[in-house]
Amino acid sequence: MFAIYGIRPQEYFGNRENLKQSECSCRGTLAKIHVSCLHEWVRYRGTNRCEICHTQFQGVTPPETPGIMDREASRLLAIAAISWQLDRSRPFTRKKRAAMAAVIVFLVIVTCVTSLLTVSADREYESVSTSPFSSKEDVDESNVVFSICIAFTFFCATMTIGLILIWVGMECCFQMQRRAILRTASARLLRNINTI
Repeated sequence: MFAIYGIRPQEYFGNRENLKQSECSCRGTLAKIHVSCLHEWVRYRGTNRCEICHTQFQGVTPPETPGIMDREASRLLAIAAISWQLDRSRPFTRKKRAAMAAVIVFLVIVTCVTSLLTVSADREYESVSTSPFSSKEDVDESNVVFSICIAFTFFCATMTIGLILIWVGMECCFQMQRRAILRTASARLLRNINTI
């Protein structure tokens, strides 16, 4: 427990002090502690309340200044708030990005296929319109097929380009928001470091 919060246990390994009851509501091995370790822990946390049973340690006065733990807790809360803001400013999760990429790839494939169909319909129109054996209905029919193919090609190309632009725009916008959040967090962190 002490190593997690920055108190060096090696300072206490050589301690010949006997373990005593911590005089809180804890029982068993949780209640056994060196008195010097208890005083150091209370000073570090900034309170004389047990973090397990939430009762006050008897015979241990609370420190007059907030402990290191209170400052650390406020830093951790600030980091958690920043992390929440950064997560919130992420427009797409991996699944959404994969779905968007799949839609864009599908639209690119459809655009390529319709482009090939448009070229084929254009060749068909040219051959029907120049043929002396084709009727006016045949020419009109191949013209309609060509018009439909070219309209669908432009529609797919517009959708593909539009989706790519929307995606890039959202990513850039949210990237700028993330940078602003990080700048604000850095400024707060520097202010907190300067006040300590």
